[in-house]
Amino acid sequence: MKLAEKNDPKEELKEKSLAYKSAIEQDVKVLSDRTGKALTNILIVAGALGTSYLVYRTFFSSPKKSKSRRKALVDSAEELDDPQESRLAAMLGSVGTVLATQATAFLLAIAREKLIEYLSKESEEKKAD
Repeated sequence: MKLAEKNDPKEELKEKSLAYKSAIEQDVKVLSDRTGKALTNILIVAGALGTSYLVYRTFFSSPKKSKSRRKALVDSAEELDDPQESRLAAMLGSVGTVLATQATAFLLAIAREKLIEYLSKESEEKKAD
């Protein structure tokens, strides 16, 4: 009976082992939650920047054409040479530029807000720890 009354070192070690195991599992859960939140924010920012880039590329890049096709287009443009049409084309080009600039600014503002939100959460979590 004396053996049963004594605390067995094996049992103490098993209890400590279970306590460490649960602490490690808790730490892993916290890290996975933080990682999930960080990845979500990164994906939002990356999506906003990617969309901004695609919008920019759509409005500001010129399609690559062969020299003969360009020459044919220049010749046909010289034949038409209507000042009203060229003004309309210039106006539509400037409207496209303004729209692309506004869309880029809007998406970058959203990305900025998300980044500030993420950084403030991270700093609060560091202060709490």
